[in-house]
Amino acid sequence: MRATGTGCAARPVASGEKDVTLMAWQLSDISHERTEQEMVFKELQNAINYLDHAPVGFFSAGRDGEIVYLNATLADWLGIDLTSFLPGKVMLRDLVAGSRHGAGRIGAGRTGPQPHRAA
Repeated sequence: MRATGTGCAARPVASGEKDVTLMAWQLSDISHERTEQEMVFKELQNAINYLDHAPVGFFSAGRDGEIVYLNATLADWLGIDLTSFLPGKVMLRDLVAGSRHGAGRIGAGRTGPQPHRAA
């Protein structure tokens, strides 16, 4: 028997006596592995945070046009509350202006920060 991710394993050992089984335990220090996993997790969190707050809107849609991910920048531009966003409930056609299926949000409202132009 091995407990995955714990650095602990046990195996039965015959004792030589009838109906008596001993267990041999092996313990390993996995502190280094845990530290490495935490570093990888933090790097992933930083990458997700960067993508979520990038200066561009980003989304991912499924084959049928269901929006499964959108970053905070695009959600802000479209007026979508990310805390109530459910992947797959918003369709791409619901976001596009002039769509037969919905009013659309792109092209009909805020399009994000506008560049400053010198007069």
